[in-house]
Order: sequence, then C-alpha cells, then structure tokens
Amino acid sequence: MFHSNEATQSTVIFRVFLVVALGVVVLRAMYSTVEPLAWVASADNDDIMRLLSVRGWLDGQSWFDMRQYRMVPPEGLDLHWSRYVDAAIAGLVTLFAAFLPMPQAENLALVAWPTLLLVALVILTGETARRLFGTSAAILAVMSVMLWPLAGLANFAPYRIDHHNVQIVLIAIMVFSLVVPGRPMFLGIAAGLAGALSLAVGLEMLLVIGLVGIVLALRTVFQAPGSPDQLTAFSIAMFLGSIVLFIGQTPTDLWQVSRCDQLSPPYIFLCGMAALISVALARVVAPMPSFGSRAIVFLAVSAAGGAALLPVLGPCLSGPYASLPPELNALIQEHINEGQGILRKLDTDTESLMRLFAPAFVATLIAGTALAIRVWRGQAGANETQSVGILLVFAALGIVGSFSQIRMLLLAVPAVPLLTGYGLCAMLGTEVRKGPRGAMRSLAVVVGMAATIFLPLLDFVVRQAGASNATGEQTVACRSEEALRSISHLPKGIVLAPLNFGAPLLLFTPHDVVTGPYHRSPDAFLDGFVPFVGSEAVLREAIERTDARYLLLCRDRTYGNESSFAHGLAKGEQADWLVAVEGVHPVLVVLKPNAEAP
Repeated sequence: MFHSNEATQSTVIFRVFLVVALGVVVLRAMYSTVEPLAWVASADNDDIMRLLSVRGWLDGQSWFDMRQYRMVPPEGLDLHWSRYVDAAIAGLVTLFAAFLPMPQAENLALVAWPTLLLVALVILTGETARRLFGTSAAILAVMSVMLWPLAGLANFAPYRIDHHNVQIVLIAIMVFSLVVPGRPMFLGIAAGLAGALSLAVGLEMLLVIGLVGIVLALRTVFQAPGSPDQLTAFSIAMFLGSIVLFIGQTPTDLWQVSRCDQLSPPYIFLCGMAALISVALARVVAPMPSFGSRAIVFLAVSAAGGAALLPVLGPCLSGPYASLPPELNALIQEHINEGQGILRKLDTDTESLMRLFAPAFVATLIAGTALAIRVWRGQAGANETQSVGILLVFAALGIVGSFSQIRMLLLAVPAVPLLTGYGLCAMLGTEVRKGPRGAMRSLAVVVGMAATIFLPLLDFVVRQAGASNATGEQTVACRSEEALRSISHLPKGIVLAPLNFGAPLLLFTPHDVVTGPYHRSPDAFLDGFVPFVGSEAVLREAIERTDARYLLLCRDRTYGNESSFAHGLAKGEQADWLVAVEGVHPVLVVLKPNAEAP
C-alpha cells in the first residue's frame, strides 16, 4: 500500500472515483443555483459583507478603499480584508454577466467560486494521498474532504465566499509541499507564494506558515536531501511575494503604517528576517559536517533573528484584539462562537462539537497509533514516518489550538483527510491476529470509519432531507429576505439592531446600520449587544447617540437574561418614547422614537 509505484489498474480506479467525486461536487453546485440569494442571509455575516464589498468595487469604489460606508455612517467601517478575493469573485461575476442578467450572473458566481476552490482541494488531497499512501487511502481522503463538515460541507458550500476556504486551499499547498516528492525548488516556490498570498488574504494562518518554515529548517539541520534548496526557495518566494502583494493592496499613504490584523510592515519585516535566516541555514549551516555544530549555529541564528524581530513585532504579539477595550474582549470570548474554546462549547453545542472536532481527533489518534505500530514492527519506511509525522504535527496544531478558539481547528483541515485515509488503511492492512490485540485493532477501524466517514455522511443525508422542510421556516426567520425587505418602504434611516442583523439589513434594505461584529469598530461591536441586554436608559442612550431612526428586534426572542428592557419590547411591551412601525413582517418588532415624547 505504501509503495510509490502503483499498478495501472489501481490508478485507473482512483481516476474514475475522482471524476465521480468531482461530478458530485459540481452537481451539488448546480442544484444550489435554484436556491434564492437570500440563503446568504441565513449563513455567515462575513459572506454578506464580502458580497457587499464585491458589489462596491464593481460599482466604482476604489481598489484600495475597503470601507463599508453604510455601516457606522458617515465615516463607515474599515474592513481588514483583501481586495484580491473580491477580484476573483468579481471576475466571475463579470464573466457570467456577458451572457446572463446581472442578478443571475452574481448568483452563479457565488456558487462557482467556492465550488472551484473545493475542486482544487479535492484534487490536491486525492493526488497527494495517492502518491503517498495508495489508492484506497486516497479514496478515503477524498471522502473525508467532501463529508467532513469543517471542509467540503461547510467552508466550501455554495455561497460561502468568505476567505476561509481560500486560506484552507493555500495552507494545503504549503503542507502538501512538505510531504510529496518532487523538485525542491519548485515545491519551495509554490509553498512560498501560497504563504505570501495567505498573509495578504488574512493573518489567520500565520502559525501554519511559521510551522512550515520550522519543518524545513529542521530538515535542513538534519541534512535531509533537497531541504536547503526548498527552504531557500520557500523563504525568498514568500518574502518577495508578500512585498508585491502588500504593494498591490495597500495605498501608498499606509505603506509605513503598522497594523496587527493585516499584512503590513511588521510582517514584511518578519518575512525578510525569515528569508535571511533561511539563506544562512541553507548556505552556511547545512554544509557543516557535525550535527552538533549545525544545531548550535541554528539556535544562535534563530535567537539573533528573534531578538531583531522583537522591537518590530512586539506590539502585535498579543494578537489583533490586544488594543480593544477589555469589555469587548470579554464579549467576544463570551458570545462569539468561533472565538470560544472547545471545552466551553461542550455544554452548549455538543452536536457541532462532535461533527467538527470528533473526525479530526479520531483521525489523528488512529493515524498516530497506526504509525507507531508500523514503526515498532519495522514496517514503516523513512519516507512514510516523516510524511505521516509532519501531517500529525499540523493536525495536532489545529486540535490543540481549538481548545483556545474553535476556529483554529481550520489549521488541521488539510492534514486530517490524509490522516484519515492513512490511518484506516494502515489498520486494515496490518496483519490480522486473534485475541485482544486483534479485537482492539478491529474496534479502532470501526470507530474510525464511523467518526470520520459514516457519521458525517449520515449527517449530510439527514440535513439534505430536511432542507425542504426548513424552507418555509427560513422565509419567516428574522434575517430572511422576506422579513427584512418589509421595512424597505420606510424612509431611509439608521437602524439600531442586534449584532447579527447589521449585514443582512445592508443586503436587503436601503437603510444604514450602526452594529456589526468587526473589531475595527469597537462601538459597532458593543452597540450590537450592550443596549439589548441592559436597562431602558442604556437602550435610549444608544439610540440617541447613534442617531438611530429605527430600533429593530426579533419578536419573542430572548435578550439578555429576560430582565432587559429590549426583551420586554420583543415580547410586546410598550414605552411612551417609542412608537411601533406598522406594515412590517410579523416576525419583526420595529420601533422608532416618539417625537412627541419628552
């Protein structure tokens, strides 16, 4: 199973399976085109904001201007996103608009973009698994990509146009470059350019990029064949690529401004220092005959580079949220799902935890156990041990990181499907013995198949079967197109609404909003939560301060601990200084200040 030269028949079988798998991906996308664009409103706020950003650029907003001016007017909300993702989506919209009306062209582009990214990830994963572990492992790896909710079923679903799927594909390129055989210079350049683009898109994968560099540096110190060339190519390509991409998306007046939440001078300096250290390792340290001398010089050079970086990176070492007010940091940790750790979600969202975390944990555990057994028996070669070991490190990075923030599980997405295929096939391929050991091995395979393949498949089937039943409920949901468009006829004004209503209000109404879950505007973040869980005085102060013309609530929803003033309004209680707006969807409560009230 682990030989590099597979029989032609096995290769043909895999190719056929891969074509079928890609056909399923495309068919799902084609089916999704019949869904209304309003589906986006039930998804993530970032998908909506990305769509609005694409529309703004197509309508003439500057390439360098990433503000959403209808959120927190008149200055607008400055987004720390990359225009490069907007350009790719806008390119598809423009292409389809050549032969379709603009609404249909836009809708098709929102389906095509994540589908193309999923196609790329499926091919990358399948071919990498086949070359490393054989046909059976590759088939299981592809199934894992398509069925694991954190991968194909969620981040690559139609209309998911936020940048997380882009980042997953980019880190897959970087991680796979460490384990697949090939020309070191080519692999290094490909990984370096992917790392540079990842930094330009967002800094979420900075840990992965750093770990890729560390792996290449250690392999250089241990004199692994080709590692010096791959390390040099990776670091230089990432440094030069980050400079070009930084210039391409940053206005000249901000070239010297340090920002901790996006590619800016501190991170350019980091890439430059990493390139300098890498060249020194590859050209000076690697040729040294003694491992001890190589290790000592490596540690010394790394320490010197770290000391040089500290003054530049110091302000950003605490992360992008370090400058936020303490109450906002507490709010993010308390109420933003992706900012919470796994242990915190055990009591509140066990179902999602099992769907997202369990496949990664089980696949990593089984693959690690399988590798240990094969090494102990002398069945694992050096290439297998090194490749699986590297994949285990990256999977462990995401799993351990998820205990701090569950979003860090994304770091493990490229490695987990490969480990799924390897671990299950290795357990099945080992000699079957009777007795307790054989029973335990069989149990491990059954549990692994259940957690990584069959349970995600069952979850997918159940959710697809229930999709049609949920359609009627979605049309009356507070964030639905039908509900929010019911206030479009009102005179344009600023709407004060709970945190997750800001983005869909911008999408479906002409009104402006003052709330949104984006850290560059602490006020927008706090105003989307604090006024709705506080007293009457707190809510009234927020309306007056933001000059809000309308207050929007979801009828009969719970706000705060049910003692808040907004909770009473949502239940139908009245206040003499607020007047109910008639003619809106019954699922909404829309109020406006009473001009006659004192």
